[in-house]
Amino acid sequence: MAGAFVMVTGGTSPSPDIAARTDRTGCFRLALPDGHFTLEAHHRDAHGRVTIDVEGEMTPVRLVVKD
Repeated sequence: MAGAFVMVTGGTSPSPDIAARTDRTGCFRLALPDGHFTLEAHHRDAHGRVTIDVEGEMTPVRLVVKD
């Protein structure tokens, strides 16, 4: 979903990035260290939440935003 705000709402390590906005294709990028994190996305009346384990340089995430 384009234009959604994605926020780090919890984690096991300090995060250099705390939020991002999705681009026109719904993609986003956050710099996170290794650890366990909770991400939340909000766009108007829609929202989504996912917990992820980050290990290494890039971790693909699928975060579904629904009404």
